[in-house]
Amino acid sequence: MENKKLKTPNYTGLNIYCYECMLNVKKSMCNHYSKHIYKYRTKDNFGKARFKNFTSKDLDAVLQEIICFKKEIEKETIQVKEAIKPTNMTLRDALVCYGKWLNNIDVPDFLIRKIGKDHAKDLVDTVVKFLKVLNENGVNPSRTLVTNVNLTMVGYYCDWLKYTKEYEPVTYNGKVIKMRAFFKHVIEVLEIKMNNPFKLVPAKQVPKGENVIIEREEFAKLIDGIGKVTPYQQLGGKNKEVKTRYKPYLKDAFKLALYSGMRREEWATLQWSDIQYSDNGRAIIVVDNKKVERITKKQVDPTIVPVHPKLAILLKELGQDDLKDSNLFIIEPNRTCSCKAIMQDASKGFSHYYKEVFKTNEIKQMKCLRKTYMTELKKHTGENILEFGTHNKNKVLDNHYLNKVAIAKTIDNDKFFG
Repeated sequence: MENKKLKTPNYTGLNIYCYECMLNVKKSMCNHYSKHIYKYRTKDNFGKARFKNFTSKDLDAVLQEIICFKKEIEKETIQVKEAIKPTNMTLRDALVCYGKWLNNIDVPDFLIRKIGKDHAKDLVDTVVKFLKVLNENGVNPSRTLVTNVNLTMVGYYCDWLKYTKEYEPVTYNGKVIKMRAFFKHVIEVLEIKMNNPFKLVPAKQVPKGENVIIEREEFAKLIDGIGKVTPYQQLGGKNKEVKTRYKPYLKDAFKLALYSGMRREEWATLQWSDIQYSDNGRAIIVVDNKKVERITKKQVDPTIVPVHPKLAILLKELGQDDLKDSNLFIIEPNRTCSCKAIMQDASKGFSHYYKEVFKTNEIKQMKCLRKTYMTELKKHTGENILEFGTHNKNKVLDNHYLNKVAIAKTIDNDKFFG
């Protein structure tokens, strides 16, 4: 075999693979040129990884073969689609159809819905876990008809959620709801005559606690502790993995969340151009109400956030004068990770640092910052809070966000977060 170095490819999914090192060359940096081949990796329309090794050493010829390979995959997709019929649909087939439905593949225009990629992936992953649990209990998802799913199989999954994963009631209920949605799709969209096997699964009772807020001194101590207490957290499980919860933007993210009252996805995606200014220079933040629009699937009025003195100072510290009206993110403007990663890191970081700073098992979560903001806002606006908040009913605010004890305290009406 010719001992010649292969030309480096600039094509997504195509790599040089070394049989000697059993790694991609860019990772192994080896010089076993005679053992190198071109290897291509892609995914079909069902999300399944597909691989192809090439004997040719000519990069141009390999690229031509990749085009043919992709056409073969597309042809297989069509054949699978035609082979799947309601009378012989297995659990695996139903999962394939569900994944395509969520990603609007072969869906009529009038039924196309806006579902985030992360949300769609989460729904599919939940069903995948269900199939794995069945497989571990001797039920082959590739051979079991979807109409044959019974309460015993549902029990396998519920026991896995409760005893193996030891999920809290909120998470447990969420998984069951997602499985119920999967079988609803099977019944209503795929038009398979069966009962929803998850319909009878009762929801776990979620303890109703107080609307916890964070006090001013408490928040200041938490912010001061970041960088002083240990950033490391040891996870559970077999491997006892250790993760660092420190991120350089945590302090700014916590302050922005508290002073604006925005949800995670709102402050994590907030850009400088979302700040609007009046003729006298007074500023407000205007952002889309993403959560409500996602739930109702309708366009609603945007969220209005008043820029009070505390928030104005924070924005100045974050570079408002230089970055005003730009499309850069306010938190971590030069980010190399996704908004979802920033949201998750902030939430986990908040819980970790709260536990380490206050040495308590009664950990407050990051959502207490929004509740604190809503409580503070009502102190100063009363019933007019609805003009600024994202809820259109006082009952929602009273039940989920407002701490009535704090509202009842004597306050200085001239200062907001003062």
